[in-house]
Amino acid sequence: MKTYILFSIFSVFIFAQNPEPKSCNYPAVATDNFGKKFRYGCFCGENYPNIQHPSKKDYRDLNLTEKQELIAQYNAIAPYDDIDKVCQEHDICFIIFGKKAKSCNDTIYDELNILSDKFQQKEDNGKIYKQCKNLTKDMRSVFHTIFAPSDDDDTLFDIGILMINGALTAFNKGFQESLDILTKEEERYPPLGVKCNITKK
Repeated sequence: MKTYILFSIFSVFIFAQNPEPKSCNYPAVATDNFGKKFRYGCFCGENYPNIQHPSKKDYRDLNLTEKQELIAQYNAIAPYDDIDKVCQEHDICFIIFGKKAKSCNDTIYDELNILSDKFQQKEDNGKIYKQCKNLTKDMRSVFHTIFAPSDDDDTLFDIGILMINGALTAFNKGFQESLDILTKEEERYPPLGVKCNITKK
């Protein structure tokens, strides 16, 4: 929680310098592939979007001023929806904390969990909320495995937990997809043009 507050304050400071973000041109539609090529919206996915500081330096090697400049580039793009906003904040968190960013992964896991619960509460109000719930749950499930590796040193215990989480994630996704087939759900995730927002925007 402390990490979230710190990078939110930092992000808001940068955002104030660029108050009118523009929509990204081609927001990605989520697919069932949660590997290296997974994309959603404008910010969800490994190395997506591939925004670099003009110096071309790795984000881990940027000084404070350069970090502010890179974050301003991220804040110049409006998140596609509430899920994408969480991903944008995660990207900014990594820029701020660099090589000690494991807590950023923990934060986005918690934020996706909160979103998932909110979508579930609205599930009876329309199919879209169920699809958004499915997406947040699946993203959350893999965030401690393949989706967002950290540069922090992992202990043997951490590695063991990652292996267990990976196996449980694969089983859970397979089970849920089987249920969707049995109940003849056509689309597990939101289709093109449909946004996952708690309140209409």
